[in-house]
Amino acid sequence: MPPPGKNNDFFLGHTKRSTRTSTEDFVAQTIYPILSSRGHKCFYDRHSLAGQDIETCLSEAKLSVVHIVVLDDCTMQSNYVIKELEASVESSNPIVTVYRKDVFSWTEVGKPAWESALGPERKPFLKKVFSIPTVEFEASARYLDTSKDILTQDLEKVLDARLQALSSSASGNAPSKGTAPPVEQVDTCCGCGTSPTPLDTKAVYSLLDTLTHSPANSNWATIIKGAFWRKQPDPPIVVGGCVRATEAGDGLVVIQTRLIQPIFPQISEAGQVDANDVKKALGALDLERGDALIREEIYTTFANLYMKLNVLSNFQRLQDRNLDPGPSFKELSSKVAFFSQVAT
Repeated sequence: MPPPGKNNDFFLGHTKRSTRTSTEDFVAQTIYPILSSRGHKCFYDRHSLAGQDIETCLSEAKLSVVHIVVLDDCTMQSNYVIKELEASVESSNPIVTVYRKDVFSWTEVGKPAWESALGPERKPFLKKVFSIPTVEFEASARYLDTSKDILTQDLEKVLDARLQALSSSASGNAPSKGTAPPVEQVDTCCGCGTSPTPLDTKAVYSLLDTLTHSPANSNWATIIKGAFWRKQPDPPIVVGGCVRATEAGDGLVVIQTRLIQPIFPQISEAGQVDANDVKKALGALDLERGDALIREEIYTTFANLYMKLNVLSNFQRLQDRNLDPGPSFKELSSKVAFFSQVAT
């Protein structure tokens, strides 16, 4: 349920103009049912606007915790969508953009298209609209279930972060339950022969975030995206780049990221980190300071990550039907072995 002062958990914004897809049907048949089934109160005009003036949308945008807007080839041309977004920006509500990757390309519907349509004078506004990474939704039969899982996770992580911020603000900035521990510098070494490097708890969270962002060019890229948001401090750490896990059964992870240096400064942008390196980084948490429980939770999350996303159950269902799960699921099953190494 939304907190005091807010009417809705989510505001669902969309247009009805596109001739290439029905954005309204995507909201009605996918986003709204998913969020409603999980107990979230949503403002969706098809269900919430009956008998009310369309201007109600503007006030409801302000009174929602998180604003979701579905991008299509006509969204940036809708004055009402833009007014709704302006209302949320004015209220400092986080905005999550979503688009159908199987229908549109990023250049057609993403930030570049908006900047081209609205002009350079709207760049400050668009910076706020697109401050949270856009959620790519793949509706093909092969990736539909996975896309739904990740859509849910991405939306709920933003909601949780915003609710925590609102709660902290209401209580005079007192830390809320589940807040990450304060930063404390400790020394650790990755076992590569170099001298110990400073590592703080935020760096550990950065490592987790890096390890769970799969490459943009992967067909299963959304499977592990953003899984550790709740383990990050507020504000969350933004880690650029990507990670590709290969030969995970042997405990090998190939890191491709521009920001790996805060965790392992001596590793190049395309360097390698094995399970023991990850283990040592996590082990650098100060146990005497009460971080043992946090570390245990992180380990457990590593071990159960794919279970939570139903990857293994999907894999097993395919096997039970004597169908070849395909290379992606086979690779994912081997990754469980890697994360189990980290967790033990």
